[in-house]
Amino acid sequence: MAYFIFNNDGFITKIAADDVEKSKLNITDSVYDIRTVSTEDFNNVRLSLGEAKLVNDVVTVVLRSS
Repeated sequence: MAYFIFNNDGFITKIAADDVEKSKLNITDSVYDIRTVSTEDFNNVRLSLGEAKLVNDVVTVVLRSS
């Protein structure tokens, strides 16, 4: 299970591949919006193949055109 961590303005600030990485980030739920995402979405963002957006409480990953 992977995670995207958004600030309160809806911008992605951190990513974590699993629970261990997430716990190492030392983040608090009240300051950040933590969302579970698929491994595919995580890898697309991690490899800069896509951009994560949080709009109307929904996370979407928009792939960059090649």
